[in-house]
Order: sequence, then C-alpha cells, then structure tokens
Amino acid sequence: MAWIKVLDEQNAPPAVAAVYEQWREANASAQVPDHLKHHSLSTETLAAFAQLDQVLSRQAGPLRPYQSAMIATYVSRINHCRCGTAYHSEKLRAMEKGGVAEWILNKQLHYLGARDRAMLLYAHKLTTDAAAITTADLEALRAVALDDAAILALCQQVAYTNLTNRMLLGLGAPPE
Repeated sequence: MAWIKVLDEQNAPPAVAAVYEQWREANASAQVPDHLKHHSLSTETLAAFAQLDQVLSRQAGPLRPYQSAMIATYVSRINHCRCGTAYHSEKLRAMEKGGVAEWILNKQLHYLGARDRAMLLYAHKLTTDAAAITTADLEALRAVALDDAAILALCQQVAYTNLTNRMLLGLGAPPE
C-alpha cells in the first residue's frame, strides 16, 4: 500500500480516469501499474509518465520489447524494488521469455547472449555508479552492434526504471 493517497481506477476523477483508460487501451492491459498510479494526484505528471512509459516500451523502438522488460527487471532487482522486479519479470514471462527472467533473478547472466549481457552490464554501472561511465562503456555496446539510437534507448530505459523504482520505494511500494 502506498504511503500517500493514490487514486485507484474505480475512484479516479474524470481526468485521471481518462489517462488510466488511454494507458490500458495502448497496452492491452486490464490494470494500470502502481508506478503510474503513484502520480494520480497530479494529472499532468500522470499523463506525462504514462506517455513516456508507452514510448519506452513500444514495439517500434531500437530495443526489442523483451529487452526493455529485461533491462527493467534487472535494474529493479539491483534497486531491491520487489514491485518493479515482479512487474517486469512477469512481462518477460508473458512474452515467453521466462528463461531470461529466471536468469536475471538468479544472477545467471552468463546464459544471455553477448548483446543482452552487454546491455545489462551497462545498466548495472549506470544504476550503481553513473559517474564512472566513460566512452569505453559505450564502445563496449557498439562492439555488440548497438548503434547510437539503441544506446540512447538503453540509457533512457535504465534511467526511467531507476526513477520509477525510486518513486515506488520512496512513496511505499505495494507488497508482492
């Protein structure tokens, strides 16, 4: 349960309900995730976060949908955000990538391909020691065929997941 007031789908005023409905339709989902509901007291930020969430997880970007979920699962795990870890690992399972979720949850990254492993190594460093990122880290990503658009998308996904994890943890993430 959140430590601040959160407007659920049944009791949301029309403006919030409209954002919730748009998110559900865009994501073919019956339920709005908690990391968006935490913004429900500010319709403007709720709408912005819902749009950013959709853009970062869309199918047409430089990262594959499973890679976005993989990165979010890994970053949430690093941050000890059980709610985020559960949400994103479930998305991986729904994409029939349950093995990837289990490898991440069990710290078995050696089973991943070189490209996915390189993305997670970058995600780890950006999450735990962002000031230590250098051009060598980006060159390691380029070495596994990530272009600059993919590197930008990777950095955005890591940063957004860190933000949502901190919002969940700072405002009371619901129990698993």
